[in-house]
Amino acid sequence: PIITKLNKYAKFSPYAWIFFLFFTTLAITKFHLFGIRVILTELLVGLMGIILLILPFLMPSVNLKLLTFFIFILFLIFARYLLKATHEESKRKEEAERLAKEREELAKEWQRLAKAKDQFIVSIQHHLRTPLTSIRGYLDIILKKNYFLKEIKKK
Repeated sequence: PIITKLNKYAKFSPYAWIFFLFFTTLAITKFHLFGIRVILTELLVGLMGIILLILPFLMPSVNLKLLTFFIFILFLIFARYLLKATHEESKRKEEAERLAKEREELAKEWQRLAKAKDQFIVSIQHHLRTPLTSIRGYLDIILKKNYFLKEIKKK
């Protein structure tokens, strides 16, 4: 009974690998699944190391064996630096992405604070102008009365 239930979906199995391949490729390229660059570098360095390790045993003369072994040792030295640089680059990229996200968040926060500051200044300006306008009006009245009083006294 279970096999017959599964058999009705068997016709889709040849196409399922297309979806699997598509979503895996998407995950690797867009979302950096597995840090594929680092993994591929390690795999290629490992494969080249195995080939260079086997090569001295296939050489006919002792001089060629020594030469290929020396090349293998040099390869190991350079491979170490290559892998180290690849790992550091991956870490720097992650750090740069983290900093970019923080920068975006800080920019949004700065815009929010700038807007709040502008609103605060407008509010304070309004609250200060209202009493100052009243004071100015009263001062004008007082100064005009004083002027009128001087004019009346002169006559």
